[in-house]
Amino acid sequence: MFVMFSGCALFHRPTGQIQVKAVSWKLVQKNAEPGAGLVGHKITIVDPSKGQVVAEKLTDDLGYAIFDVPAGSYTVKGLGDEPQNVVVAPGQTVEFQLIVH
Repeated sequence: MFVMFSGCALFHRPTGQIQVKAVSWKLVQKNAEPGAGLVGHKITIVDPSKGQVVAEKLTDDLGYAIFDVPAGSYTVKGLGDEPQNVVVAPGQTVEFQLIVH
C-alpha cells in the first residue's frame, strides 16, 4: 500500500522571518522622515554551512525585504560592508535596519 501525505505536519520544518528595512539617509534629510524607505536595495540570504544563496530580493516601495526561512543559521548580505550572521528560531522575526548614506 502506498500512501502520500500532502502538507502533513510530519514533514513541516518550523520557520521564522528575516526582515530588513533599508532607509535612505538622503531621503531622511530631505523629507525629515526617519523611516524613509529605500526602494530596490538588494538583500541576499546565504546558508553559511553550504555557501548557497537561500533567497535574494530587492526592497519594496517602503524599503522592506521580508524572507520566510526555515529555522537555522544564515548570513545576510547587503546590510553594509560586512555580512551579518544571524540565527533564526522557529516563530521568530529577526529585524535589521540599514541606513544607506
